[in-house]
Amino acid sequence: MRLDHEITAFFHGEAAARDAAERFEREVVRKELPDDLPVFDGSEGWGAELPLANLLKELGLCASTSAARRQIEQGDVRVDGVVLSDKSATVPRPAAALLVQVGKKRAARLR
Repeated sequence: MRLDHEITAFFHGEAAARDAAERFEREVVRKELPDDLPVFDGSEGWGAELPLANLLKELGLCASTSAARRQIEQGDVRVDGVVLSDKSATVPRPAAALLVQVGKKRAARLR
């Protein structure tokens, strides 16, 4: 970690090196979500409910609906912390922001 800090500080400055170390600590070590998650507006193009596989594709969290269904079946998909493993699940239009996660690294907020 010291070498990373020194290299980053050399090319980008001491402040950037500190920020990178803090972000690494927060996101990798403590496994927290980044602060700059993409936020999507759920009002466009869907009615009262949307199939979960389609939602994952629309949010860009999966490349296709087939890939999304595989992720769902494997138990890798969480909506507001609840694991959804039914590939035919639907997500209702959110009244408040929802956190949609696929695996440990991919996430987005839906309004």
